[in-house]
Formats: sequence, C-alpha cells, structure tokens
Amino acid sequence: MLALDAHANLVDSFSPTSWAADNESDLDLGSQGPALVGKWIFIAGKSGTAYVLRSAALGGIGGQVSSAALCRSFGGTAVAGAVVYVPCTDGVRAVRIDSSGTMHRLWQAPGSITGSPVVGGGRVWTLDTDAGVLHGLDPRTGASVAQVSVGAVSRFATPALYGNKVLVPTLAGLAVVTTS
Repeated sequence: MLALDAHANLVDSFSPTSWAADNESDLDLGSQGPALVGKWIFIAGKSGTAYVLRSAALGGIGGQVSSAALCRSFGGTAVAGAVVYVPCTDGVRAVRIDSSGTMHRLWQAPGSITGSPVVGGGRVWTLDTDAGVLHGLDPRTGASVAQVSVGAVSRFATPALYGNKVLVPTLAGLAVVTTS
C-alpha cells in the first residue's frame, strides 16, 4: 500500500513481510481497497490475512499494528464507526477495530452472501451474486432480515444508496429497491 502526497510523491508505504511470496503466488493485497476506520487503516486481500495500520504512519515492510487470519477478500468494504464490513469469499464479515488497533470478529454472514457491502438505513446491504439476491443484514448479528431478488448481477456488483432506495446494477440494467 502506498501513501502519496498531493503531487503524487511517495511519502509512506506498507507491505507484509510475506510480500515477495504473496506477489509470486498472486496473493497480494490488491483485491480489496483499504478502509479508513478512525485512526486506523484496515486492509485485506487474496492471502486471507487482514492487517490494521496506523493511518499516520503505514509502517513499511511488516509494520502493521495487528494482523489476523480473516478471509480471502475481493471488492470494497463498508465502515460504520469502528466496524468494517468485509466482502469475504465465504460470507461477509463484520470486524471491530478497538482503540489499540486489535481486530475482533463480530459475525459472518452465510457463505453465499459475498458481495461488496454498503451501510445505510439500519442495514448492511450486500449481494448473493450467484443467486442475484440483495440482502439487508442486521449490522449487530449478520442475520439476513430482508431479501429481494434483483436478477443476474456481475460478481463485483456493488449496491449504492440514495435516500431510502438501494440501487443495484444488474446485467439487465438497474434494480431499485425501496427500503422503507
């Protein structure tokens, strides 16, 4: 991960100590973007390891604050307070980052619910991309409390929120779901 200034000059970086082997095996961090969680940066990727970094000092090689085996992650995360919702290949996960930068797994959604999440309207909205179903997850438990069939979607389709609507890009166009 690189930190650049306004003129695109490198000012800081982070790589796990396993970066060379990860790169050689295509297990790099590039499959999921970093997420700002308070003063921390959360990042995960193809290897299954998640990292917490200081946003003010990324740490160079092996300079993470904490790391944990979490999941293989592809897509974008969503953040609400100190909780990051991670699009894992075996079910979206909620992870809380405490004041010392330690990760705490809160819950895991069912294995088919793997899409990039968004948070709004009291729900975590994400897709079962294989079934073409939008799920509204309870942010405290991960239970699916709302399900709407939206049709075929790309594996990287990400819902968007607009007022009380969830907009879902589908292979046929756009599905609009009113939440309340």
